[in-house]
Amino acid sequence: MGKVRLACRLGLLFMAALAVAMPLSYWYTTIYPLDRDVNVHLDYAKKLTDARAIAYELDMAVQGLERYHGNPRWLFPTAATDFDYIREVLRSQADMALRMAEEPCTDYAYQRYVENAVRTVGELKDNVAAAQFWLWLSPQNVVLAVVWLAVVVALHILKWIAD
Repeated sequence: MGKVRLACRLGLLFMAALAVAMPLSYWYTTIYPLDRDVNVHLDYAKKLTDARAIAYELDMAVQGLERYHGNPRWLFPTAATDFDYIREVLRSQADMALRMAEEPCTDYAYQRYVENAVRTVGELKDNVAAAQFWLWLSPQNVVLAVVWLAVVVALHILKWIAD
């Protein structure tokens, strides 16, 4: 009986380590690059008033989105969380910023564009954040969580039986 208890305790320790390591690994390989390569540039673009600088930051965000495709929202998907759609909207906004950069910054159209760009970039950042949430709730993550929970419950039952 002592060996079963020891095996269960070691199994629970392993599962605890797995519960820490797997989300950290997923965050580092999937979520963090989205923050680093997209959200940072969108945040910065929202604060700018120069159309050429806005275009640069939007181009950088588009490049950061290149590794993400499709819609991570598997339950009732919307266009707002579709990475391909977000990328296309960012591209069109960057193109518009480059066109507006040719206008004098004192021009009314230029000023209106900057106001609209700041609002649109904020909305797109919200869309990226919503998609980022659904990256955490991907079907494989849900299945892994259920399997993890089942193993932990099974180890507790085995430990209880061994006592």
